Amino acid sequence: FNWGAYGPWPWDPDFQFPHKPDVKFPPDNTPIKVNLCPLGTTVVTVCFHNICKNHRMCADPVVSVSAGMFHTCALKSSGAVFCWGDNSDGQLGSPQKAGCGFLASDPDCTPAPTRITCPANSPCTFKQISAGKRHTCAIDTNEQLFCWGSNLSSQVGGPASNSVATPSLVMGSTIAVAAGDDFTCAITHNVGNRRQVKCWGANDMGQTAQPLRAPTNEQYPGPVIVRGDVPPVGVSTVTLLESKFILAGRAHACFVTLDGFMQCWGDNNMQQVSNGAPITVAPITGSPFPG
Repeated sequence: FNWGAYGPWPWDPDFQFPHKPDVKFPPDNTPIKVNLCPLGTTVVTVCFHNICKNHRMCADPVVSVSAGMFHTCALKSSGAVFCWGDNSDGQLGSPQKAGCGFLASDPDCTPAPTRITCPANSPCTFKQISAGKRHTCAIDTNEQLFCWGSNLSSQVGGPASNSVATPSLVMGSTIAVAAGDDFTCAITHNVGNRRQVKCWGANDMGQTAQPLRAPTNEQYPGPVIVRGDVPPVGVSTVTLLESKFILAGRAHACFVTLDGFMQCWGDNNMQQVSNGAPITVAPITGSPFPG
């Protein structure tokens, strides 16, 4: 179920007419139910004290969901990934189907949940998804990481390009992935099962934990290793173990280690990286930005 903005936006010059409040909780109307089980239902009979009732259950239930800026993706128990919403950058990973958005003829929108195009050399079953601002990434059951959508900052991996419309292989041996606005981070493991955090994409706020190079070369067409074994933090006798979970915000990221500690890096304008003194990830090299 979801609810929220009832567009168009008041600041959009092309659509200046009355609209409802952006957010109201509880919502005025019943939240929209996105049906991902139109034909995949089964009937289960539950009995108690000789009273039996039939319950319709989804045969392939949704196990996780991830929302980008204008698109949403859901992962089902079978490993199938469905996406819907804005597809102007190929962030749905499937062909565009017109019929949603502000105009019914919007050519860059898919209104109904649509399964992503199965990538080559993949079982097409996934275990994690993460939607960024205008791109999406998913890890299949073979631990292969695929990304698709906007690639202007190399956030999909490889050289920068306008967009990648179908799932593209980034790397293997991936445990977890987190898509930010214009960058991506993932946890991988090597032959010795040692875990590493890798990030790639835009780095204007240090969100890939790479040195800031001004005034150009902010983008890293990675993946680039930015974290290996987690170093000691705080008390020198406490050595943090390897990472197990990672999340990305607009321009910052955090990961959690196996023993429950957390480290963050990137934009700290609202102290989202630290509630104390700002954390310097790496020094800025080259000529500083004007101003």
